[in-house]
Amino acid sequence: MKKIRLVLLALALSAICLLAACSSTTAASAAVNATITLSGDTAAVSGSGAAVSGSTVTVTSAGTYTVTGNLNDGQLVVDASGDVTLLLSGASLTNTADDAIHVKSGTVTIQLADGTENTVTSGTVSAASATETAAGAAAGTTDTAASGTDDASGAAIFSKEALTFTGTGSLTVNGSINNGIAGKTGVTIQSGTITVTAANDGVKSSAGAITIADGTLTVTAQGDGISAGTDLTVTGGTFNITSGDGSETTLSDLQAQGGMQFGDFFNGSDTDSADDVSMKAMKAGSSLKITGGTFAIQSTDHAIHSTGTIDITGGTFSIASSAGKGISGHGNVTIDGETTGITITQSTEGIESKAILTINNGTIDITATDDGLNAGGGSTGTGQTSTTAAADSGTHELIINGGTLTIDASGDGIDSNGDLTVNGGTILVNGPTNSGNGALDSGAENGGTISVNGGTVLALGASGMAEGFDTRSTQYSFLYNFSSTIAAGTEITITDASGKQLYSYTTAKDCSSIEFSSADLAEGAAYTITAGSQTATVTMSAIAVNSASTGMGGGMGGGQMPSGGSSDPGQTRPGKGGGTRPGQGTDGSSGTPSSSAATTAKAA
Repeated sequence: MKKIRLVLLALALSAICLLAACSSTTAASAAVNATITLSGDTAAVSGSGAAVSGSTVTVTSAGTYTVTGNLNDGQLVVDASGDVTLLLSGASLTNTADDAIHVKSGTVTIQLADGTENTVTSGTVSAASATETAAGAAAGTTDTAASGTDDASGAAIFSKEALTFTGTGSLTVNGSINNGIAGKTGVTIQSGTITVTAANDGVKSSAGAITIADGTLTVTAQGDGISAGTDLTVTGGTFNITSGDGSETTLSDLQAQGGMQFGDFFNGSDTDSADDVSMKAMKAGSSLKITGGTFAIQSTDHAIHSTGTIDITGGTFSIASSAGKGISGHGNVTIDGETTGITITQSTEGIESKAILTINNGTIDITATDDGLNAGGGSTGTGQTSTTAAADSGTHELIINGGTLTIDASGDGIDSNGDLTVNGGTILVNGPTNSGNGALDSGAENGGTISVNGGTVLALGASGMAEGFDTRSTQYSFLYNFSSTIAAGTEITITDASGKQLYSYTTAKDCSSIEFSSADLAEGAAYTITAGSQTATVTMSAIAVNSASTGMGGGMGGGQMPSGGSSDPGQTRPGKGGGTRPGQGTDGSSGTPSSSAATTAKAA
C-alpha cells in the first residue's frame, strides 16, 4: 500500500511540474509574440501576431514585439485588439511620406530597451489628404479631410488611441512632415531619453491628456513643444523645450510676418482658434499641473499656457519667451512649493491669470517688457505696436501669501484688474521708468483694493502712476516720490529714528518712487529714506502714508506731491481701458522733497 501511495505521489508531482512548465511556456509565449527584424526595404517576423507585406509590417494581435534593425522607407502598423508592447531594441524606422509607426487600434506601449538607441522618422513629403493641417494641429483639432479615417497624420509616431513610453533606452523622433509624437486620446511618458524634432508640434494629444512622470525629454518644434487637448500633468523629469523659433524671434518680427495669424498677440481675444499658429512650449486645453521636474524653455509664444487652470507646486524653471508670456492661464493660476524655482529671463508678461493669480511660495525671478505679474489680462506687448487683449469676464484678483519675488518690469510690476493683496513673502519690484505704468497697480478704477497684511515689499518705479497700499491694510506702509530721478546704481536705505537700517538696496534701473512695507514699521515712528544725495523722512501717522503724485507730470523726477488727503478720483491711465484711478490710502505730505532738507509726511 505504501508503495502505491509513493507511486501516486510521484505521479502527482510530475503532473504538477509538467503543468507548471506548460504554464511557464505559455506565459513566456504570451510575453513575447514575435521578433521583428527590419532590413532595408523589407522586414522579417519570427513568431506569431505580425506579418510583412513589402515594406509594411502589421501587428494584428496583442502581445510584445521586439523590433530591431533598419527600415529605410516603410511603416510599422498596429491594428490589434488589446495591449501591444513594441520593444524597440536598436531600431530605426523611416517613412518618407507618412507615419513611420501608425496605430490604427490597440493600446500601445513603446518600450525602449536598456542601453539601446532608436530612431523614428517621418519624411518630407506629406500625403495631402491624410495630414492634420498646421492650424488644426496648433488648435488641437484635426483637419476635416483626415478626421475619422485610418490615414496617417504625418507624425513620426501616430496613434488613434493612447500611447505610453517607458524603458531606459533612448529614442530620437524626427517629425519632418508634421508632429513628432501624436496620441489622439492620450500620451503617457513614464521614462526614457526622448529627443523630438518636429515641423509642427513635438508631443501632442489632440483630444486627450498628456502625463509625464519621469525621463529626459528634449523637444525642438516649429509649433507647440508639448500640446494636450485636455490635461497636461508633469510629476518629474528633465525637459529642454524650444518652440517656434525659440526666444530669438521678437514681437516686431512676428508682426512683420503677418501677426494676425499668431495666436493671441494681435487679435486681442487671447484664444486658441484654428486660425492661430501656436508656438507654445507647454500647452493644455483644460488644466496644467506640474509638481516636479527641471525645465529649460525657449519659446516664441507663451512658454507655459493653459486655457483652463495652472497649478505649479514644484520644479525648477528657466524660461525665455521672445514674444509671449512666461506663464499664462485663462483660469486660476497658483504657484506653490518651498522648493519651486521660476526664473523668467525674457517675456512680454511674466505670470498672468485671467482670473485669480495666487502665489503661496517659491522663488520667482521675472524680467518682462510689460507687466511682471498680472491678474485679469491686459496689454499683450509694448510700444506703439502693442495691443490690449480683452480681459475675461469674472473675478480678477492677485494674492501673494509667501515666497521670494524679484521683478524687473517695463510695464506694471504687479498688476491686478481687481484686488491686489499681499499677505506675506519678500517682494522686490524694479518697475517702470515711464510714467504710464506703476510698480504696483490695482483695479481701483473698478472698485478693486490694494492692501498689505504681511511680508516685506520694496517697489520702485516712476512716480507718474505710483500707487500705494490703502487703509484696508493691517501692516504699515508708505509711498514716497522724490522730485529728482534716482539713477540706476544708487543705494537706497531706510532707517529708523535710532539709525538702525531696516532695508538697503542698490537700484537696478532709474526710479523716483519708493513703496515700502515691513513688519518693522510701527505706528507713529519716523523713518528716513536716503537715495544718494536725496533724503526724506516719513512719519507713520496712519496705516498707509502715501505721497503719490497727481496727473501725468510725475514721470522721472518731475512729480509734485499733493498737500492733502487722496480720497478724490485720480488720474486717467492710458493702456488700462481709459478708466480713472482713485487715490489710495492717506496722503499727508506737503511741499516738494529736497535733496538738502528732509520732508516729513504727515497724515491729513
